[in-house]
Amino acid sequence: MTSKNFLLAPSRATHLSLAAGALVLLTLVVLLIPTSSGLSLTAASASASPSAEFQGGAALKVVDDSSIKDLSKGKVVSVLTDTATPLSSTGYQRTYEVNLVASVAVPLLTVAVLTSPLTVMSQPAQLPGGADALPAFGMWNFTILTHGKNDTRNWSTNPTTGTLTRTAPWQNAVYTITARANPVLSISVLPTGVSGQVAPSSGFVANGIFSTTSGTLNSTTFPGLAAATHPGIVRIGITSIGVQVTWNTTNNSVAFKWTGLDRLINFSKSVGANIMLSLPAGSWGDGNTLPTGMPLNLLMPVTFYGTTGYFPTVTAYTKYVSALAQHVHQAGEHVMYWSIGNEVPRVNVSEVATFIKVFNAAELAVHKYLPGALVGTDVMMDPNYLVQFAKGAPNTQFLSFHFYAVSGMCLNNGVYCPPQGGSQGIPDPDLVARSTEFGTMLSWDPPLVARSEWFNLTGKLLPVLDSESNLNHEGGTLATAAGTDPRIQTLFGAQWLAGLYIDGTQQGVKGIVYYTLAGPSAINSTPTSAYGGWGFQMMRFNGSSATLYAPYWAATMWGKAVPSQSAALLTTGSVDGLAEAQAYRVGTGISVVAVNHVNASVRFTISFPGQSLTPTNLTLLDHRSYSETWNPLTHQEVLTKSGVLPRVRTSNPVTFVLQGYGVAVLTETPTVAHPGIHYAPGALFGESGLCSAGGALGNTTFSTSPWSGAGSFGDLARTPWTEGFVAATVRPVLPSC
Repeated sequence: MTSKNFLLAPSRATHLSLAAGALVLLTLVVLLIPTSSGLSLTAASASASPSAEFQGGAALKVVDDSSIKDLSKGKVVSVLTDTATPLSSTGYQRTYEVNLVASVAVPLLTVAVLTSPLTVMSQPAQLPGGADALPAFGMWNFTILTHGKNDTRNWSTNPTTGTLTRTAPWQNAVYTITARANPVLSISVLPTGVSGQVAPSSGFVANGIFSTTSGTLNSTTFPGLAAATHPGIVRIGITSIGVQVTWNTTNNSVAFKWTGLDRLINFSKSVGANIMLSLPAGSWGDGNTLPTGMPLNLLMPVTFYGTTGYFPTVTAYTKYVSALAQHVHQAGEHVMYWSIGNEVPRVNVSEVATFIKVFNAAELAVHKYLPGALVGTDVMMDPNYLVQFAKGAPNTQFLSFHFYAVSGMCLNNGVYCPPQGGSQGIPDPDLVARSTEFGTMLSWDPPLVARSEWFNLTGKLLPVLDSESNLNHEGGTLATAAGTDPRIQTLFGAQWLAGLYIDGTQQGVKGIVYYTLAGPSAINSTPTSAYGGWGFQMMRFNGSSATLYAPYWAATMWGKAVPSQSAALLTTGSVDGLAEAQAYRVGTGISVVAVNHVNASVRFTISFPGQSLTPTNLTLLDHRSYSETWNPLTHQEVLTKSGVLPRVRTSNPVTFVLQGYGVAVLTETPTVAHPGIHYAPGALFGESGLCSAGGALGNTTFSTSPWSGAGSFGDLARTPWTEGFVAATVRPVLPSC
């Protein structure tokens, strides 16, 4: 029998695959609408009492996990119920079942069966991450079977509502719906077309590094792993790294113990990064804690999440900052960025004016010893106060902000649940649907807007930095009981970060600093820890083993292939809500970063018109190289694979498949350099094995059998790449690429 397929369209969602055989009963998906009259009907929804009545019989609707009651002379004759059950999922195909059950068959009565396939297939209730982002409805072909026969021709489609509809008799029926999608993205790179934009540098916050709980203190492999991200900026928070500082109330002087700070500054220099030093500016929490006894300005209370603190006096703060700047100068420790305060609250113009006085005092103190340093803060892009900051702090030398893509966490009586929206966590489809991250921030002007407005007010064109970012801020110091978002370390978190680098290019962001690089060796017990809420970090050390999470691989791929300030090339073909790519001029070559924003395979075809290619290195991060698995029996999320896939492509165009939530980096060297083009400095990937310029990941293996242990890696030897690559880690002494 010939199958008849309908071509339909998608939406966007999360990073977890459908588990075969998983039963998920969804509401508001399948509608049963009676199409014949003559009977009085009652509809009882899942949220209503089973005895709730709706009289009249016209256009009744029933959704999944609910029923229609057939009333004859006030007596229930039959109840028709339906369920929608996801059955299986691969990279390009998903199958689910619509099951109609009538307590008594009434075949002369017909109903309209409506199903929303993307809603069912995305599995909003799946653990741990909730709904999957999927390709648009129009990118799917549907085949529908019932009782072993092809029933597709009896269904109609509504692309506007994203539904399939069939008229059916009031009786038992099972409809098996198979959806197949094979999106193809045709990307074109103009090798001589410089867009006028440049790539942001990557970076990380150094909180927790070299602490006694992090496992990095005596690690011989940690420096190489950190260097492999090619950070352009390392942010060091004075209070967050535990610098010991005291205030002598007798003579009003400050004293620091410099050992911890000096070690982090030297470490940051060793990995090739510029340093951002973040200083506290008051007596409230969250990184704003001054030494006990330091004189405070008690005339201006600062309200912060239900607590009250104060700015320091200008005189006292001048001494505090001067001591830091003088030490950095005398020790020859180059600190490029000095960020004054951490997320200082902006309550009213009087409070902002008081902070400006503190900021200006710090700026003068820094420049007394370090005239070439750049001084700024992370709150001046607030649209409510940007004009006041620009006029009151004219010597500001950079703008920065902190950005977290989502907020909130779904907790039901203290038990974690998948994102439900609003304060209950933003589902992945909603996040992926954004066409830009930096362009739609709630608390800050977009970078291009803020930079332009500052220039109009001051005549100064300042660099803009994202000095702290992660997928979700929930679980930070203000909400430790909630735990962190289980999606942070997944491929979904990796594709979000890679997309942020591209968005930073388009929004004029000079650097993107990830929060954080390394965290505690032990995972704290929280409501989300069993579900993959393992903290904010890219990596975790436990003894001699390093656990490398998906965002780490995204950062290393970006940092290696796209040096900071590489010129962006004109790149066309990206599709919002599906996938994107951006090319950069790197030396005499080209690097292309491709990101799949949905949890379905996307085929990329990347062409370079008029370009002669030499062997091209392709590095893939997707489900073939990185995997977290939810075990419903043990109720645990387990990291089962971690790594990247190296390949070589020599054709033009270059074609490859990137699985769900995947990231790819393509590096290409032209046979002849293009004349008239400014080549940004940088290096290409070396060999086709898993390695890094920092020498951190040289001796690794590619194996077709999974290794055991949650988050620990084996010690393996280099072998040729295979399709079933399962990665593993690090040896104390490692070669570079």
